[in-house]
Amino acid sequence: MTQSFDIRQATPAMVPEIQALDVAAWGKESAASEEMIESRIKLNPFGNYVAVEKGTNRIVGSVFSLITDDKPIKTWLESTGNGTCKDVFNPFGEVMFGVNLAVLPDRQGMQAGFSLFTRAVSLVWIFGIKYGRMGARMPEFHKWSGLFAAEDYAHLYISDDEIFFVKNQEIRGTDFDPIKALRDQNSQEKLSPSEWPIGPRRSLRQMKPLDGELAFFCSCVVRDRPVEIAGFLPDYFPSDTESEGHAVLLEWRNPDFD
Repeated sequence: MTQSFDIRQATPAMVPEIQALDVAAWGKESAASEEMIESRIKLNPFGNYVAVEKGTNRIVGSVFSLITDDKPIKTWLESTGNGTCKDVFNPFGEVMFGVNLAVLPDRQGMQAGFSLFTRAVSLVWIFGIKYGRMGARMPEFHKWSGLFAAEDYAHLYISDDEIFFVKNQEIRGTDFDPIKALRDQNSQEKLSPSEWPIGPRRSLRQMKPLDGELAFFCSCVVRDRPVEIAGFLPDYFPSDTESEGHAVLLEWRNPDFD
């Protein structure tokens, strides 16, 4: 299928339109300011891209990243220098860190977000950086928080009619239908997936994360290596009510460093 957009490098002249896109995607209170966006482009001019719709020349998506040190990740604000990338940017760092991915609400579903994210992950290999990392929302968690602790939810995968808990190279699973029935009944009885039976040996590529947004990110494969869930980030997005403040650490490891 022919793409209806082009991927272009973000430039200072695009800042006002990118900021308007951020407002449309995240709301005025959560959107980046023009000053934040200008700072990101100035510090890391080759790590930021936009999707430009063919015909209208309208910016419909954007992605921003920074190069930083390999260190513990706490909150989005701390990891991104309060959204500016100042004080955390290191051109010689070992990590390409995802700052933000945004798509206009009326242009979702046209693959702009996936193309932008794939371009950002590809930069990790192109620049010869060891890791690509990002704190990702888990916006469907609020639907499941009656049944699962947030950290357990971050490690849940589905395949056909089964649900799996994947952590520390161990796979445990059970039938998915009874779990969905409990959710539909608004059950508040917390489940312990770490106590489910040991599941069959299978590749993560045969499964997908339970959360749709995490499944979207983990479907990205660059140089035959997928983006993977690498951890849980409590209170990473305190204002994110859908994720109840939490996030998942995503990671792509550059195969050149194996």
